[in-house]
Amino acid sequence: MRHHRHRHHLRGLRMLASAVLAIAAVAVSAVPASASASAPPPPAAPTMRADVNDFTIPSFDIEYRLSRDATGFSALHVVETIVADFQQIGQNHGIERALPMSYGQVDLELRVLSVRDETGAARQFTTYDSEGLYGEPFRVLRIGSSDSYVHGLQSYVIEYTMRHVVGTFEDTGVDEFYWDLNGDGWAQPIAEVTARLHLTPELQEATTGAAACYAGIYGGTTPCELTTTPDGFAVEVAELQPYQTVTWSIAFAPGTFRPGPLPSDSWFVRVVPWVLLGVLAAALLVVLWLRIFVFRDARGRGVVIAQYEPYPELGVMEAAQLLGRESKGLPAQFVQLVVARAARLIDRGEDAGRDERYRLELLDPSGLDKDDAIAVASIFGSTKQGAKVDLDRSDQKLGDRLAALVAKVRTAVSRDYRATRATPVTTVTRLVLFANGLAAVVVGFWATANDADPGWLFLQLAVVIIGGMVVFGFAGAPERLTRQGALALEHLHGIREYLQLAEADRIRVLQSPEGAERTPIDTGDREAVVRLNERLLPYAIIFGIEDQWQRELGTLYATTPSEIASTVGALNLGSFAAGYAAASFATTPPPSTSSSWSSSGGSSFSGGSSGGGFSGGGGGGGGGGGW
Repeated sequence: MRHHRHRHHLRGLRMLASAVLAIAAVAVSAVPASASASAPPPPAAPTMRADVNDFTIPSFDIEYRLSRDATGFSALHVVETIVADFQQIGQNHGIERALPMSYGQVDLELRVLSVRDETGAARQFTTYDSEGLYGEPFRVLRIGSSDSYVHGLQSYVIEYTMRHVVGTFEDTGVDEFYWDLNGDGWAQPIAEVTARLHLTPELQEATTGAAACYAGIYGGTTPCELTTTPDGFAVEVAELQPYQTVTWSIAFAPGTFRPGPLPSDSWFVRVVPWVLLGVLAAALLVVLWLRIFVFRDARGRGVVIAQYEPYPELGVMEAAQLLGRESKGLPAQFVQLVVARAARLIDRGEDAGRDERYRLELLDPSGLDKDDAIAVASIFGSTKQGAKVDLDRSDQKLGDRLAALVAKVRTAVSRDYRATRATPVTTVTRLVLFANGLAAVVVGFWATANDADPGWLFLQLAVVIIGGMVVFGFAGAPERLTRQGALALEHLHGIREYLQLAEADRIRVLQSPEGAERTPIDTGDREAVVRLNERLLPYAIIFGIEDQWQRELGTLYATTPSEIASTVGALNLGSFAAGYAAASFATTPPPSTSSSWSSSGGSSFSGGSSGGGFSGGGGGGGGGGGW
């Protein structure tokens, strides 16, 4: 069915709920207050204005002219003549007439042409839009002047046009002009409702002969007599009570009218999402271009040479940060202080507890380079010889110092080895992505409000929004390796290559002409070779090959003892490196900034021309009242 409509039983439940609430309110107001000597006297009753809906409607006459326009849509011309009988007091300025603006989801394209009296003289009126019980839109005509009152019999002739008033129903398989005539929103009794439908000759031939009429409250099935006329149909119903309406349904052959356009047919949900996806794709291409050609790392030498000594002025933790192995930086720094003979690592055994097993004791920090000296100050909180620190992972003060050290390392690496290159293209791309995502949100809200989904709309919008957020993140200018950073990274890769060589290959590197140009190592001096391999142990931790390198040192220690051999040999480097990363240490939680808060015209889904409809089940209708 092209016209989606509100369920009549839901409307009935809401009306019943409203009635229950009204009865409850009356009952509560009728309960007397408890008598008390201190109770204040009851307030004086306010002066009430007379009820503006206290009048009657002797007659409600409607002339309909239904046609089919050049595009195949239904077109309706309506002239309503409403005669109201007002009281002879200063009660009413006139009437209000609510005209529907939609039929289900279809816009009726309502146009009010004129409001006159029985002589043809224009009546003053204003309009405002309102919503019905289920959110359906109405255009309300407020007819009359606030400067004067009306009395006795008054005629209101309202002329307007609509389109798309004929619906297609799956259960009957035909096109139907299923229409509420006066509407069930009138609080006044109506003595007589008369209506005539005039059809063009082509539409007279298109009728199937099936037609029905119903009268009563919303959902009523009481039939009324529908008569045929030379050019259409007519109906006359007397004595309608408040909130009763007359509804008819006239059937036409299938395909007589083009279905009215639904919100899901709008270009706003059929074309715009594809445009937004295209913008996202273009932004993605721009970001890829930026990443590949603009935000490239600086070039180094282009070749990796095996290295056996640290990069100048690059500390162990800085090396781990530059390699993207920050979690290995802190345990590598602990071992670095040991192999530099600046500190001693004491294993107090498993009896000391899981978080207090290891202790660092400062021996002689005087020979350390700048980065190691900064690390000593952060780890020990002192540079005094003999200072001790338990590597207690639950110690928040220690954790705070180590977190500050890691932050300093990040800053130093970003300052000395990386750089951010800003470009206007990133700003423009991000603005476009933001606007694109915002447009997707607007389309989504519009589609939700109008129940407009061609079938794939929300998947498209999800791709635009989520994909836009991802591309937005990559659209920013990232940190790039500077020339110095590229050279340092190549050097570190050279250390890894050296660590992974067999012993004979490492000896050849040490004896090569390139090795002689660096710090010369006498390969015949076993103690010098041991010292060299010890110095590379922190880098083995960074590269995750500490167990392999520890075994290598164990072989050397078997013939060439070292003052740290017992420490290195007894330490389980793999578990130590995994368990003593900076993130393993507790830190002081930040102060909480959170706050605690406490808080004390409906229509049917089926057609009515075959006799299965009900009063109020069609389009049109609406209602009205006094003001």
